[in-house]
Parts: sequence; structure tokens; C-alpha cells
Amino acid sequence: MKIKNILMFCGAILLTSVILVSCGSDDNYDFPGIDHERVYFDKSNILAVGSITKTPVGYIADASKKFSVKSTALFTTSTHVNVAIDESLVASYNKANGTSYVAAPEGTVVLDKSALTILADTLSSEDSVTITVPESSFDKLIDKAGYLVPIVITGSDNKECKASTNAGIRYFLLKIEEGCIRKKALNSDIKGTELSDHDKWKCISATGFNADEFQNLYSGGWDAQWNMSAKKGTFVIDMQETKKVTGFYVGNYALKSVSCQISSDNVKWTDCGSIDAADMYAKDWSSKMAVFYGAMPCRYIKITVGLDETNQWIEYYMNLSSFGVYAE
Repeated sequence: MKIKNILMFCGAILLTSVILVSCGSDDNYDFPGIDHERVYFDKSNILAVGSITKTPVGYIADASKKFSVKSTALFTTSTHVNVAIDESLVASYNKANGTSYVAAPEGTVVLDKSALTILADTLSSEDSVTITVPESSFDKLIDKAGYLVPIVITGSDNKECKASTNAGIRYFLLKIEEGCIRKKALNSDIKGTELSDHDKWKCISATGFNADEFQNLYSGGWDAQWNMSAKKGTFVIDMQETKKVTGFYVGNYALKSVSCQISSDNVKWTDCGSIDAADMYAKDWSSKMAVFYGAMPCRYIKITVGLDETNQWIEYYMNLSSFGVYAE
């Protein structure tokens, strides 16, 4: 009797395991128990991000993204999947994710096509839909909160499948930024040449630095540096005459970020923005460069340097080992 009970118990466990394995093998594009096939967006769980940056020399756009669709089964004929932008989904997205994005004004963000094709006996669309922002829309997109663009599968011409209920939407976030500093700049982005008349420059104010020691940076030798008394410091340099500045660099092994302002009279200042060290151009083994989108005329340049306080060697890096300016 005991043996019979044991066998029945083991059988129940085996049956439960089979059921669990069967359920666990379902793809994650829909709910269990659906009795028809689905079409869905590839990488639907990833938020695609683009940006438009307003600079003194015009707009810089990185706002073109491509999306493709897939099916859960092979079909004997081609399937045409319809897609469209649906601004009505922005509110529900914000509520679910605790965000405050806004819907893009009608016509400012567009798709290059309204249908994608999954050929017979294939699982992925042969083409993709591209979302773009026409140049004529740039000056209409000004909300710094960011624009959320939901792209949805609205249906298909294949009666054997329907749009996925939980993977039938791709979200595209368009960030609106303003500044002068180019992120991830390349060597080819650097314009002008490094200024060599730094012996004439004067540090007219400083916090976290001793202004009188600024010229120590150019004293020559391995110990040429400008000591810092805090992990964040700001200094203002008078270059004695107006320069068409295209960028600047600073040297510090524990650099976290820099920000810049420029002025022609030391009264009215233009904010050039800030940039993380990871996004700066590596000029050499110790210096990072902030590259401007275009030449910015100025006589005074104000730099704020922030150090990475999580760096275990930060106490040894409480200084700038270099500072230089490029201009046309």
C-alpha cells in the first residue's frame, strides 16, 4: 500500500513538472492560452532614444531610429503588418512609469511607411519602419520634458494572426537639449589649433583653487600642476583678447565632469553646458577635451571641474595637470 501511494505521489510530481515546463517554455510576447498566432515588435521592451540639440551653430539631430516586426509562426503567404503613431498612449505610459513626457505635436515626428512585410516562411519582416524628425519641425520641439512617441501595430492582412497585446508597441523618446559641447566627439570634430599664448592669461577669480598659482600649469616638468583645495572647483580665465574658441581640455585622472561659461566682458555670460568625463574626447593619456559644435567668440572662460569622489585615489589627484584652449 505504501509503495502504491509513493508511486502515485511521484507520478503527481512528474505531471506537475511537465505542466510547469510546458508553461515556462512559452515565449514572452503574450499571455498563455492564446489560440492564435501573433505579430509583435522586435525588442519591444527597450525604450529607443533620440535627441535634438540646439547649438549656437544650428541644430544637431540624432533622431532617426528603425523598428522591425516578427511573427510567432511561419505562414505560407506574406503578411503585411500595419503600424502607426498613437499619441493617446502617452498618458498611460507616464502613469505606469512615473514619467512626465509629452506627446509630440502632430506632424513633427513621422514614420517613413505604414506597413511592414513578413515574407512567407520567415519570422521577421524583410524591412523596417524608420521614425524621423523633419528639419522643419526642429524649432517646434521645445519642451525639455521630452517627447514620447508610441508606435503601435494596428493590424495585418493575415487572418491567422493578431497584434500582440503586450509587445505590439515600441516607444521612442525624443530628448530636447541645448548646449555648445559635443558629446562623444571624434578627432575630426576638433577645429582650430591650441592657443600658445597662455603666458599672457590671468586667472581673475577661483574657488577651490589658488588663483595666484594658475601659471604653475605651464612651469614645465613632471610636477607642473595647479593644486585643488576641494573636490569641485571653478576658475575664470582672462585671455586678454577675444578668441574664437572651439574647445578646451583639462587634465585630471579622477575627472567626473566639467561645465563651461564664456563672456566677452566678464558681465554677461553664455552657458555652454556641461559634459561627463566619459563623454569627452581623450586628448591624451591624462587630458579630456570638451569640443564645441562651432567657434564661440569670447575673452573670458569660466570652467567648473568636478572630481569623482568614489575614486579611491582621489586624494592624490587633487590638482589639474593641464589646461588648454583651442580656437580658430
